[in-house]
Amino acid sequence: MELRRLRKIATRSLVAWLTGDRRRLLREKRRLVFLLAEREVDALTFRSNGTTWTVPAADDAVARKVFVDGIHQGREIHSLLAWLSRYGYLGDEKSTIVEVGANLGTTTVPFAKQTGKHVLAVEPMPENFEFLLRNVSDNGLDERVTCIQAAVSPASRELTMVSNPSGGMSEVKAEGENQGYGKPPEESRLVRVPSLSLDEALRSHGIAPQDVAFVWSDTQGYERQVIESGASLWFARVPLYLELWPDGLRVHGGVESFVETVQMYFGALILRNELMAQGTSAPRRPMSELCSVIDALEHRHTDALLIAR
Repeated sequence: MELRRLRKIATRSLVAWLTGDRRRLLREKRRLVFLLAEREVDALTFRSNGTTWTVPAADDAVARKVFVDGIHQGREIHSLLAWLSRYGYLGDEKSTIVEVGANLGTTTVPFAKQTGKHVLAVEPMPENFEFLLRNVSDNGLDERVTCIQAAVSPASRELTMVSNPSGGMSEVKAEGENQGYGKPPEESRLVRVPSLSLDEALRSHGIAPQDVAFVWSDTQGYERQVIESGASLWFARVPLYLELWPDGLRVHGGVESFVETVQMYFGALILRNELMAQGTSAPRRPMSELCSVIDALEHRHTDALLIAR
């Protein structure tokens, strides 16, 4: 595995050098540094584009992306915030952004820095939560970000999480043997975490639903439960940006129940690729197209912005 990755880096580096693509060559050098560091250190701290990051030095796609590019989902974040700003969702009367599945803080920090709003960041996995706290603190955002170590579900209780070696793929344990990505690797472990509903999280921190600009959710197929936990937000017409991953949805209650729940609260959706390609002119698809969108994904995944009725 490691040798194959080294060969890929070497090949891409040679192409970048032959074509004079200095930016690409720099990215490949960073890939090499990250690969070499995996077995030597536990974490890497670095600065990129005015932001300080600490990420695990492990075979973690999110950590590697931040180290190589300086940001994760950068175009996606920019496109989403531009659309929300254009249509009035980021006005001064909206004080808060809610983030479910904050991971290492790779979206938390950009949201806080780029909007100036308060971010309520929820992350269940203990290791990820420590990196989240570190990245918030190192960027001077302690006063603008509230971090909650918990999962989000319709009822307050304990949940079992499957800790994937790739931290960004950890998820709530499904009822069967397999998770959305299949059978968990042998090195995976089970972690018990507290959970709370979105409505409860808002109440406990004195946040009114109408003060929330939008919700960002990345929960590896547990999106239906996240939606069910935050009815007050959707009745207040708060938009929701979430992952659409058929395999994950199937093991966490099924695609049909997810679609039914979405259609209770939301009337239109905008797909990630169209949002990034067309910006504020991206088409709003009627919610009747959600089933066909999910079917077309097959085993792939995408993100979508859901707009309340």
